[in-house]
Amino acid sequence: MEEKDKDLLSGENSSDAEAVQPSAVPAPEDTAVDAPAPDTAPSDGEANDTPAQPDTDTDTAAEAAPDAEEEHKPTLLEKGKALFQRLSFPNYIMRFAGIYLLISSFFVMHYDIFNKKHAVRPIGNWQDYRDVIPTLLLVIFVLVGYVLISLLKLKFKRTRLDSGVLLAGLILFSLTTLWKNPSFYYAAAMILMTSVFGYLGIRYDKKHASRKLPFWLVIVLISLLGVGVFAYIASMTVYQYKVYGTSCFDMGIFVQMYHSMITDLSLVTTCERDKFLSHFAVHFSPIYYLLLPFYYIFPRPETLLIAQAALVVSGVIPLVGICRNRKFSNGTILFFSITYLCCAEFIGPCFYDFHENAFLPPLLMWLFYAGEKQKKILLYIFTVLVLLVKEDAPIYIVCIGLCFAFQKGIRKHGVIMAALGSVYFVVVTKLMEHFGEGVMTSRFTNLMVDQEAGLGEVFKTVFLDPGYFFSQLIREDNLIFILTVLVPLGMMPFFTKKFSRLFLFVPFLIMNMSMTYGYSHDIGYQYVFGTATCLIYATIINTADLRPKKRQYVAAYTAVASLYMSVAFESGKIDMKDNYKNSKDFFTKQDELLETIPDDASVICDTFYLPHLANRKEVYLLDNNDVGIPCKADFAVVAVNSEYAQPYIAQIIGEGYSLYDSNNSSMEIYVSADYQAKLPVNVN
Repeated sequence: MEEKDKDLLSGENSSDAEAVQPSAVPAPEDTAVDAPAPDTAPSDGEANDTPAQPDTDTDTAAEAAPDAEEEHKPTLLEKGKALFQRLSFPNYIMRFAGIYLLISSFFVMHYDIFNKKHAVRPIGNWQDYRDVIPTLLLVIFVLVGYVLISLLKLKFKRTRLDSGVLLAGLILFSLTTLWKNPSFYYAAAMILMTSVFGYLGIRYDKKHASRKLPFWLVIVLISLLGVGVFAYIASMTVYQYKVYGTSCFDMGIFVQMYHSMITDLSLVTTCERDKFLSHFAVHFSPIYYLLLPFYYIFPRPETLLIAQAALVVSGVIPLVGICRNRKFSNGTILFFSITYLCCAEFIGPCFYDFHENAFLPPLLMWLFYAGEKQKKILLYIFTVLVLLVKEDAPIYIVCIGLCFAFQKGIRKHGVIMAALGSVYFVVVTKLMEHFGEGVMTSRFTNLMVDQEAGLGEVFKTVFLDPGYFFSQLIREDNLIFILTVLVPLGMMPFFTKKFSRLFLFVPFLIMNMSMTYGYSHDIGYQYVFGTATCLIYATIINTADLRPKKRQYVAAYTAVASLYMSVAFESGKIDMKDNYKNSKDFFTKQDELLETIPDDASVICDTFYLPHLANRKEVYLLDNNDVGIPCKADFAVVAVNSEYAQPYIAQIIGEGYSLYDSNNSSMEIYVSADYQAKLPVNVN
């Protein structure tokens, strides 16, 4: 009979079924004092100091017993002594280590995380950090904390207090030292340390109260975390835009594209290829129209960044449905939700402007949910929506369809999905080659002999020379990226006896591992949105095949590991807010300066200015390629510190441009003679 899945860290009984039977599992030698012999051992918290009475004076002893109990009522000190005698050596170690790590974490937060003006880092500048730590105060806090936890143990005997303190200390210490410390090696070490010592502590400290985590509380916790992650991504990406941290590629492109969409429903841009061109000629992504109503109401670049954050976070909703369908415990559902919401491959790409790939996490999760529940109509709806994301999205549909083709109940639908994805890919590819600029096969040049040939050249290399293909998967510049993605998932996408599930790994292999295109194997770019979603789903369904008591260990590991990776690599983004506040006047004046340029004027500008000027019909990117070419815009906005600024300024002045305005430090705006005549006399 299948064992019941029991929560560990959330409060559900997590020990093996036999662990609650004293006769089934012998107690460790160092915990023998926890099982005193009947009629001889004192009760919990009481000392057995009363001497035995002679058998010949039984009646007298019985009469004197009440008075003896009153006279020898155990004091707090005696209770502590009894507790000390009952505890085993590992409990002392767990308690002390947990308290020390917690106190150390509070010092890190005080001197580093919350100290804005004179922060000292425990790793970055460890010499300074060590010297500011008050040694005596640290010792006092540790001792006081140890006493307080010991007193709590007197009150709450049947709890995992010692292992809980150790685990809390491990997690808090790891998070505080990982803060703004983007080191994969350190993050991996903290994951290993927390996993090993946390697991050993929980398995050893088995005496605890059993209490089930209610589902309503799980939903509340997931909702709070989801809102928090959304708020962090949305606010920090908006601040990044405000400090001119976004560029033409790709924020400026999409701002101008949406301006065209609300104007005439077209996707025409000028900054993408330095000419009037529909974005469909570069990437076929009709999915953009789903956000058009929101941008029509709020026609600002910030709308796209906020929408992107909402899209990514919303994928946790179908994930909860998938976990419930797999009969996971409430604690396991919570842990897998944390895994999703704290996935660095979802948070990081949001800080590289806005992209259509952000639709993939929620759409793919809903597609997986439809397959899990065998909802045929929903399955095809989300199949179509995924196909509309991008010209390479059919790869997901083909692989997922092949995975579903081996599942009972949706086999034929999986085959149809794979066929539909294949046909769609061929059709869209041919249309883009005929009417657009073709599919970007240049990213696969490492697999192409004929650089001008199409994707058929790639397939030919893979088929005829698989050895070379595999050599391209495991490269030195690729390996850390692969581990960064798979270590937080415990390599679970590979732990399966069902070969069909390995199809879920194929998109990651094709889109991230096989290319030499640097951005494709970087968790900070949009190419991991869809592949990471497939890997998380593979982790969930492979975990469901484990024995119930093992599931939550895996889910807890993925939650903690994902949290660690995100804190390490994404916590530094919080500086966007400080950067804006510290120079708010400068950025405000720069915004006001750019707003003086008329909306109907054409503009050529530096890459970081372009997103702020892209809500217009005609805007061009100013770079080295424009030096020596006559300017074709009404206004030229130049970053005076750029390498091409001075030769370009000299050039446009020679063409009749005059200084329109400047902020005397970083930006100068020039206006053409023709457009100058159109301006009011008092504008200069």
